[in-house]
Amino acid sequence: MKHKLEGKIDEAQLEYDTKNKQLSRAYQELNKRINEHDTCVAQGYERLDITLQAIHDQEDEVEILKMETEKAREILSQAKLKLREQQMEGRDAATDEELPGVKVNIRELDDVLLRDVGNKIKDSGRYNTVYTI
Repeated sequence: MKHKLEGKIDEAQLEYDTKNKQLSRAYQELNKRINEHDTCVAQGYERLDITLQAIHDQEDEVEILKMETEKAREILSQAKLKLREQQMEGRDAATDEELPGVKVNIRELDDVLLRDVGNKIKDSGRYNTVYTI
C-alpha cells in the first residue's frame, strides 16, 4: 500500500509541476501581450482594441491555469497526507509514547502547519483562536 501511495504522490507531483510550468509560461505570454500593447500605444496605432483583447484572452488563460495549478497542488497535498497518516499507523507503541505529534519533513511543513491539509489542526480543537481586528 505504501508503494501505491508513493506512486500516486509521484504522479501528483508530476501533474503539479506540469501545471506550474504552464502557469509560468502563461504569465510570460501575458507580459509579452502587455509589452506589445504598450509598444502599439507608444507608436500611436489606432486599433488598440486588438491588443487589449489579446491581453484579456491571456488573462483568462492565466486564471484558468491558476485554478488548475491549485487543484493539482491540493491533490498532491492530499496524497502526501494519506502517506503521512499511513506512516503514523505503522509506528509502534513505544515510538508513540516518546514522540507525540506528527513526524513530517521540512518540505511538508507548509501543508501541515500553514495550509492545514486535512483540517487536522482545525479539528483538534486546540488551536481555535479568534482574532479580531
